[in-house]
Amino acid sequence: MSNFAEYGLPTNVSEWIFVSDLYGKYGFPEHRGSFSRIVKDFNWRRPEWENIKWRKRQGKGGGFEYHYSLLPSWATAAWLKEQVKASKMEEPEKETRREELWEGYDRLPEKRKQVAQERLSALLAVEAMIKAGREVDFAYRMIAKERKASVSTIYKWRAKVRGVRRDDWLVHLVDQRTGGNYPPAEHGDEAWEVFKADYFRLERPSAESCYRRLQRAGAEKGWKIPCLKTFKTRCSSFLRLDI
Repeated sequence: MSNFAEYGLPTNVSEWIFVSDLYGKYGFPEHRGSFSRIVKDFNWRRPEWENIKWRKRQGKGGGFEYHYSLLPSWATAAWLKEQVKASKMEEPEKETRREELWEGYDRLPEKRKQVAQERLSALLAVEAMIKAGREVDFAYRMIAKERKASVSTIYKWRAKVRGVRRDDWLVHLVDQRTGGNYPPAEHGDEAWEVFKADYFRLERPSAESCYRRLQRAGAEKGWKIPCLKTFKTRCSSFLRLDI
């Protein structure tokens, strides 16, 4: 497959495109039937390419997703330009989300952390085999056998981190089925009361300055407090509008 870096595409952009997002764009026809003929003519859904260059979409509605490397050169250029622009607009929000995920991960029980670390180790082992020249399917089969997991399970783990920057893979591999979402931060309610009292003063201080004061106070008391975005979200339901 093509390397994102050679196109200047950020690593946080997904490699996969939902089929309906191609209708009438990048030079493709608007109608499903016409697009389906292109897929058939160019044999995009070859069995050996499943989960490599095409895959079934997970979730409600189903359908198919295609890897961007299948696009003709003229369509690839237009798609990449659009993705880079969208990615830059989303960077601040995604950075906040990264902080929240890592804060949540730090609060997890060691058992759940270990499960995520084992999954990460398996994916890195697959990549190492592929880089060493092994066929993709062979690498997945070998690691699945070694880790006593099914091949489809390893593919599902890989799907969880597609489009995710490498140093964030670990937090995205946490098993959410064995205990729900991340646990709340310790002292979150106490910290919220302190932040709220400071933020809603008549002087109308900024959320950032209130958070810095809270961090200093929390450090003295040994608190583990949520990120600034959490407090801003809670404040948004009150009257102050300058968040």
